[in-house]
Amino acid sequence: ASAVDCDLPEAIIWQVIVQEVAGRCISSMKSSSAKILRQCHVDWMISCNNPTPLEFFRFIQPTHKSRAFEKYRKTLEQAINFCEDSNKQLKLRNLRETVNYNSDWELWLVEKKARSIRDEVHETNVKVHQELNTLVRNGGRQKQNNENADDEE
Repeated sequence: ASAVDCDLPEAIIWQVIVQEVAGRCISSMKSSSAKILRQCHVDWMISCNNPTPLEFFRFIQPTHKSRAFEKYRKTLEQAINFCEDSNKQLKLRNLRETVNYNSDWELWLVEKKARSIRDEVHETNVKVHQELNTLVRNGGRQKQNNENADDEE
């Protein structure tokens, strides 16, 4: 687990995990990578200054509400059990009692939608610029062709 940087998004962590366990059989690869990922989640929760469900959702990028809630609960319990710092452990215990999963999930969905819209706008802008560049290039050639035709006359 030490080779995995827990500040990275989960998709990148998975890429690192797959690279680390390459060459092992598929069944052991799945169990090993799952253990490494769980440990990374626990490490993240212990080291995070604000390990709320919203921050956790930002970290793991979940797609299903019930699984996200369950993963947060399990990770929080493991973090409480493994945390050696009594102040941090107390903070995690208090968090367990006061978290509002539903409001954090709703905020996560709003952020996710905004990110999706931003990505679509960016993609559209890239396509518009590509088309504009193509028109400028082709327009320049068209203008040169017209000038050459005028010179021949």
